[in-house]
Amino acid sequence: MDLNDFARHDQHMFAPYCARHGARVLLGYESVIAVKQSPSGPRVLLLCHCGELLEHDAKRAAQPVP
Repeated sequence: MDLNDFARHDQHMFAPYCARHGARVLLGYESVIAVKQSPSGPRVLLLCHCGELLEHDAKRAAQPVP
């Protein structure tokens, strides 16, 4: 899936929860590792600044990857 299918390239950021930080972190497209389609819509796998892998779901609150 192309990121163009997920959202506009300009002015879009992700704010997933990072357990290592204990808070949501602001990440841009440079942090995207992969995009996959799920029954609830696109899910984005992101690499946090601290090295933690995070998953962002556009339809509900972001959850840490187990």
